[in-house]
Amino acid sequence: MPVPGYKNITVTEEVYGKLEILAKEDNRSVSNEAEQLIINADKNRRKTRKKIALEAE
Repeated sequence: MPVPGYKNITVTEEVYGKLEILAKEDNRSVSNEAEQLIINADKNRRKTRKKIALEAE
């Protein structure tokens, strides 16, 4: 299923349903909730890369 407002983001019906639940809890739209999850994933990925780089030194 495509996420409204995003042409390049598609999710399964199960994930979309979970996004709807999270969006209702946070009083956001499904697309805003998806965007927040992507932003958080990017932050976590950067933290992990930085941690690995520091450990390699």
